Parts: sequence; C-alpha cells; structure tokens
Amino acid sequence: MLHCFHFRVFSKMPLAVAEPTLSSLQDKSKHLQLPMADKEVQKKMQSLLGSPSTPSPSSSEIEKHTPQSAGSRFSSLSFNRLWRPAAQRNLRNQWLRLVSFKDQWLSISSSGRLHATSLVNTHLSERYIPDMDLGALSKMLEIRLKACEKLSRQQDLHRRKVLSSYRDMVMVISHMVNVCGSMRCFSKGPSGSPLVQFSSQPEDESDAGDGGGIAVFSFMSIPAFEQLAEELVKMFSLELCMKRLIVLELLSLSCNEAANAQRPTFVWVDEFYQGEFDELTTCNLFSEENCGPLFPKMNGCELDSCSIIKLNSVPDRETLQVYLAAWLVEPNINMSRVEQIFAAVSAEMHVNLS
Repeated sequence: MLHCFHFRVFSKMPLAVAEPTLSSLQDKSKHLQLPMADKEVQKKMQSLLGSPSTPSPSSSEIEKHTPQSAGSRFSSLSFNRLWRPAAQRNLRNQWLRLVSFKDQWLSISSSGRLHATSLVNTHLSERYIPDMDLGALSKMLEIRLKACEKLSRQQDLHRRKVLSSYRDMVMVISHMVNVCGSMRCFSKGPSGSPLVQFSSQPEDESDAGDGGGIAVFSFMSIPAFEQLAEELVKMFSLELCMKRLIVLELLSLSCNEAANAQRPTFVWVDEFYQGEFDELTTCNLFSEENCGPLFPKMNGCELDSCSIIKLNSVPDRETLQVYLAAWLVEPNINMSRVEQIFAAVSAEMHVNLS
C-alpha cells in the first residue's frame, strides 16, 4: 500500500515588524483599561510616556525667523541688552550735569543779589544825599556834587555786574534745557553693522531712544526721567523771568539826569544785551506772538505788558526792598521739591547727586 505525501513549498519572505513608536504607545495607554488596583502602575506609565516634548526655540532663533519692522528692532531683547548700559551711562551723566547747573544757578543768584543790594544802596545814597546833614563837611565846596558823581559811577559798575549775573543765569537755563533734550539714547550706524553704537541724536525716525519704554535701572523709564527733569527746569525758567523783571527795574535806577540821558533806558521787549533773545528762544522763554520774552508768572498768575509798563518807573525805597527780597527768596523755585527730585533720581540710579 502506497502512501502519497504532498509537500507545500512556502517561499521564504521576510516579515516586516513595525517598531512601536512613542505616539502609538501613548494611544494604547489611553485605551488601556487597568484594574483599580493597578492605578498606580497606570500613573507611572503615563508619567514615563508623557507628552511628546518639542525643543523650544531660543530667543535668537525667534528673532532670526520672525520678520521685524524698523520700529520693533529698537525694542527687541538683543537690542535692549546693548542699549540699557549705554542709556544708564547717559542718564547718570545728564543728571550729574543738572546738579552742577543747579549749583551754578545758586552761586550766580547769590552773587547777583549782592550786586543788586550794592546797586540799591548806592542809588538810595545818591537820592538822599542832597537832603543829608553833612555837619562840618557841609562847609566843603562841591562835596555833595562830587559825592553824587562817585555814587553814580559806582551804580554803573554794580549795574553791569547785575546784568552780567542775569546773563550767566540765562546761560545756565539754556544748558538745563539742553540736558532735558539729551536724556534719550539712540542707535548709531547701519542696522546690519556688527558694531552697535549709541548717541544722543537720532539717525532713524523710528528710533524713539527710550528702549521701547522699558525700565533703565529698576523702575523708571526714559520718559519718567524726562518728566522729572522738565519739572525741575520749569521752576528755574519761571524764576528767570522774575529775575528779568527785577533786573529791568534795577537798570532803570538813576538820580542823575545827565547820566540817565547818556545811558539807554530799557523796556520789557528790549534786549538787555546782544543775543539775549536767541538764548531765551533756546530756553523756550521767548514769545513770537508778543515779539518779546515771556511775561513773569507765579502760581499761574501772569503779569501783562500794561502792568510791567506801570512798574517801569522810579521805585521808592520800600519797593526796592521788595525787589531784593524777591531776588533772595526765589518764589518760583520750591527747593524742597528740588531736593525730592534729586533724591528720587539718586535712589533709582544708585548715584549720589547731592
């Protein structure tokens, strides 16, 4: 009995086995139902699998692939890292200059008050010398005339010194105004240059010079520093207008008609010296509407031209004392507020400004 055996030949083909991926394991773990006792195991597995983590791009890669406009370039992180040290140096220098100009103002104002006091004293002596009882000196011929001539020459000397003090104060205010406009830090040079430089003058209209409003030191931004500086300069500017009115009255003092005829008389719209109006324009103290300097103001009350014209006459003794007291007191300058401003800035910048 013959037995037939049939053999099937199978081709040897490689079997492709797909390796498990992280996403497939996650999907399976979501559908995997484990008993209540294995909750801890399930939590461990999910923690091991976790969520697919993708590396976060760095700030340099974001800035590289993100299109930036000209304005956003000056507020980027990389730009601010270079801008902040330069802005800090500039602010320290400008505020140290403000302290120096404040001290110069106080010194010039003090010396100007001394010259004004000497001018008033010599003027009153000349005014009252004809009625003075000279005692034994009255028998000397022409002693009153010679005394008046000498006092008149002294008045001219003190008058020039008062005017010189006023001119120096105008220059101080001009420097203060320039400092207020130099607190911003602008980028200098082409945008693609590897060397970043900064200056106080803008070269790009889109560059505001404030670093996008960020804090320069700890809390305060560039506009905050500018606001404090403008408040400071405004007080000194208003006081300069008051000083100009006092100088106008002092320059008109004279008892000698002959000397008064030789010396030019001033009104409010006249230049006290050559180039004064240009300097006042720089200080924002010149009015194009009135074609003259801004009128004095105190506590929001402004003198008009009519009041100044009425004042432009020979003042009596009491009025001259008021002028000297006003020069000394400087009513438009709140020194306690000035010290508060410098103390706040000093604490912010960690620099001694006193």
